[in-house]
Amino acid sequence: MPLIECRMTYCIALSVTGFFLVDLAAMHGVIDKDRLSELVALFSGSKAGLVYVTAFPNRSIMSRYLGEIAWETEVWVADAPSHLIHFNGSRFLGPYDV
Repeated sequence: MPLIECRMTYCIALSVTGFFLVDLAAMHGVIDKDRLSELVALFSGSKAGLVYVTAFPNRSIMSRYLGEIAWETEVWVADAPSHLIHFNGSRFLGPYDV
């Protein structure tokens, strides 16, 4: 079971793979390139792997912010909770097992 701490504008979830830093778009805004730089600096001493996630209530609201979301971050949408949207990077690129 992951450890989760939530505040007004963000959540931090600890899993076996590292930390998931989740900004709640409705409260704080998206993880844009400036916010990503802030988070990278804030957690620069961390030895855990970090995953930066912007959370939206639905895809309609997410679509308003697509141009602002930083590359190399993730998006989670509450109306499709079992999926993450990855913005760029070869880390997750590859075929699915069939």
